[in-house]
Amino acid sequence: MISVYLTGGIHNNRKLISLSSKTRPTSQMVRGAVFNMIDVKNKIILDLFSGSGLYGFEAISRGAKMCYFNDLDNEAYKSVKENAKTLKEEEKSKITKLDYKEFLKRHKDNHFDYIFIDPPYNFTDDVMSDLLDKLSIHKGTLILERDKTSKILTHDNYKITKDKTYGIKRILIYERI
Repeated sequence: MISVYLTGGIHNNRKLISLSSKTRPTSQMVRGAVFNMIDVKNKIILDLFSGSGLYGFEAISRGAKMCYFNDLDNEAYKSVKENAKTLKEEEKSKITKLDYKEFLKRHKDNHFDYIFIDPPYNFTDDVMSDLLDKLSIHKGTLILERDKTSKILTHDNYKITKDKTYGIKRILIYERI
């Protein structure tokens, strides 16, 4: 079990847990930098490969109206459930355990203002391109976290407005055109 802390908002410095050995929580410095680039107040969030739910709970802590959390990994799913309970944010948390394709199919009519994407490192560029295609029906801004050596993906429906590197991580922000 890994313990991580929120970096801002009403739950600043609150501890969250990550039960899954498959997740790699984003550092406080990177999360702080991401949330300095965006305004999540009263927004609807999707944390697509949620792991422990750090991005989503950080958004809720900073005033997001609602967050949809999704991760196929059972331990990650349990972590998000436990963290929502710990923070007493169950009402603002919609938590599912689905393959990302199934999640996006079921929620194709939902509106998300910000979509956090921190996929498994083994996702190939082809899978990531397919993911961008599937997300293009949503009008939201995409925040993609990948290894800094990963190829920068482009898409006809998005333009990259931010490209920042933090150690081994690269954060790309895609705005809908």
